[in-house]
Amino acid sequence: MNMIKPEKRMVLLSINESLVKAMVRCIDEKLEGLTMLVGRLGRKRLLGLKNGSRIPMKVYSDDWPMMKDDLKKLWDAGIFECNYELKNDRYLATMKLEEIVESKLRCCIEETESKNS
Repeated sequence: MNMIKPEKRMVLLSINESLVKAMVRCIDEKLEGLTMLVGRLGRKRLLGLKNGSRIPMKVYSDDWPMMKDDLKKLWDAGIFECNYELKNDRYLATMKLEEIVESKLRCCIEETESKNS
């Protein structure tokens, strides 16, 4: 985490809870990354990518308005690599993702879940 510039650390404080949980899940389940799809009827889905499979991620409805911007912030910070050549945006996990999950995000998720229990 020390290798990330201070202004990039602030990115983690402003991303939505659903995305934080998806990032932790990426590490725990060894996912390749995330993609956000919009269906024919406008239904949005956040999916984990693993060996050609798509794994649904839970997203709270109030997190959707900021999801695309939050993914872009993480891409700009080097936490994900984005592949625009494919039909859908795919945010591929980088080594920084694991570092950040283990040093910052996992404890936040565990703390939040213990408060909600």
